[in-house]
Amino acid sequence: TLHKGVQDVWPPSVMAALLELEAPAPSVDALRAGFLARLAAVPRFHLLVRETAGHTYETNPVDPATMDPEYHCRRVAQERAWTEAELLEHVATVCDTQLDPARPLWRLELVERLESGRSMLLVLMDHSIGDAAYCMSAVLGAAAWAPGAADREGLPGLMSIPPRRGGPEPVSARALVWGAVRGAAAIFLPFFFNDSRNPLRRASMQRIARPLSIARSAPVPMSDIKAIARALGPDAHFSVNDIVTAAIARMVRAYIDEHHPASRDTALYAMVTSSRRAAQVDVWTDERGIHIGCYSLALPSRDVTRGPAAAFLRTVRRANNVARHAPDLTALCSRIMPVLKARGREDLIFRFASDSSSHHTVRFSNIPGPTLPIEVDGARVTRVNAFVNTLADTFFVACSYNGALALTAITERSVVPHASAIAKHFAPAVASLLADLRAEDEHKQRTTRSEQGAPTTPSMEGSAGRGYALLVLILALVAIAAAVL
Repeated sequence: TLHKGVQDVWPPSVMAALLELEAPAPSVDALRAGFLARLAAVPRFHLLVRETAGHTYETNPVDPATMDPEYHCRRVAQERAWTEAELLEHVATVCDTQLDPARPLWRLELVERLESGRSMLLVLMDHSIGDAAYCMSAVLGAAAWAPGAADREGLPGLMSIPPRRGGPEPVSARALVWGAVRGAAAIFLPFFFNDSRNPLRRASMQRIARPLSIARSAPVPMSDIKAIARALGPDAHFSVNDIVTAAIARMVRAYIDEHHPASRDTALYAMVTSSRRAAQVDVWTDERGIHIGCYSLALPSRDVTRGPAAAFLRTVRRANNVARHAPDLTALCSRIMPVLKARGREDLIFRFASDSSSHHTVRFSNIPGPTLPIEVDGARVTRVNAFVNTLADTFFVACSYNGALALTAITERSVVPHASAIAKHFAPAVASLLADLRAEDEHKQRTTRSEQGAPTTPSMEGSAGRGYALLVLILALVAIAAAVL
């Protein structure tokens, strides 16, 4: 269902996909004839969204041939090559500007010159088109496999989200009940107990200040993520989302320890957006999509986060597993919506959703992308990031592409003035998890060898003693024989 927030509560609901391209950048004419035309063919990308009475919205299809290519694809004017900070400042500005409601709510912007020598294609779209996973699926589906990538049928969008390796972990009835209680507490307690010491959330519950600060973390090899899962054993059933959650918890704690040491023991609540089931995604129809749910998660305490890595990761895995089975915000909103809509108070559900986002300490989403490289009209895509405009004070979006995972940090400036101060800790957090697991495993192996070797020492001494006794006996027998003879 297409949805759109109420503007007196929600900021401009513009999302962005950031596709970093190798030089030379494609021309605007090539983008209009290729990438733009393919994206405009997606059903949801040629719809007009109009507000009606009672904060409801209706959609009307537009013939893609009548869409204005000059509006939907433009070159950003630059006097010189931009730095990373200038690029992300531009993203924050354009994503805080409402798209033209008289047109389909999306637009392409090409930033041709970056100091890195590369270019950037920004795909801006309103949240009414779909959630971040659907939009990223459509964007990547409008691209093509890069030369040298394995031949695949279809397009390189989000083809599917596989189930967790080894199958789902069983959850007991007791864990479900306790998870429901904890889930309800994580959703509603922040409304009543606004921790003023929490450095990642404003003391005031008012509308978020603009603009936001944005930063991109260093890419993390997916091989490191998988190595962490393997180090925990073949039957551990760890998902990528579990490990990303743990890395984010360590990243947040590292930022608090560095910038707010007096608040390091504060409780942290996370709102997590995640796939609730494996689903096939077809971006070219409106019939199917990934079922996305938002669930609340209490991040482990500082002592657990800084403790042994294996125990910490298992704590996160258990919490995620139980939270996935507990009632989530999406299910709660879907049950309440018909009642509110019948009474003409549909706006309340948006207010609840925005309040819930703003009361949680952090919010994050994990969007899987193609595992092989893609290109946009002849320019190879080297990196993919996603931006989501939200009321949450601190938002993280993880996006995987071509064997690497990159994190985008989006922060409210009065809370975290420079998002780079927190994003810089993500890659070290993943590296520290892997290093700690390997150190713990090596220590465990040394301990095991030591314990196995301890009993063998007396046995060796006994063997030497028996050999010495046998030698004495032989010498004694020789002496006796010599005396007799």
